[in-house]
Amino acid sequence: MTTQSPRGFTLLEMLLAITVFAVMSAAGLAILQGTLRAGQQVQQATGDITAWQRLMWRLDQDFSQAVARPRLPGSGTAGSAGDFRLQRESETDNGSHIVTLLRSNKLNPGGRFPRASMEWVQWRISSGALVRISWPYGAEQPNPVTQIVLPEVSSFHLRVFNGAQWQPNWLSANTVPQAVEITVSGPRFSQLQRVIPIVEGV
Repeated sequence: MTTQSPRGFTLLEMLLAITVFAVMSAAGLAILQGTLRAGQQVQQATGDITAWQRLMWRLDQDFSQAVARPRLPGSGTAGSAGDFRLQRESETDNGSHIVTLLRSNKLNPGGRFPRASMEWVQWRISSGALVRISWPYGAEQPNPVTQIVLPEVSSFHLRVFNGAQWQPNWLSANTVPQAVEITVSGPRFSQLQRVIPIVEGV
């Protein structure tokens, strides 16, 4: 009785096995890459939302507490021209606005710092980012502090409410608007808009 030796894999079977393994490996890699991309997108979206929330909080803190300059002893008028200034940038900056205002209740956690409760604040676009520039009210030698609040911003537009209608500019000696409408646009978001009432507006 003759013994038949075990039959090995044929070339076709080997090629088929290699093909199946390659397809399974490619599918697994695609799933892994898709999961990583989804995670990165979620992380980026979360970061964007956090940045937008921080921006809106900061805008609300500044604009809701805008004030006209206090009456100085012996002066006949309260405030001075430009305590709330709203003007447009040049055409090279997409006609975005520059807004400068005087705000009260400057952040001073626990009253730990001996500083005035008012400060000047300016919002504008600089090098493609929305920046906040601040300096102390009444300082003889102000040292402005510039903070990038939101990067990748293409336009920054405002309208102010005077009690009867919305208007694109404001330059009053004694008053601030009753409200401000702020619209921010950028490549990573279509448009962010917020209306902020101003407590001191009259």
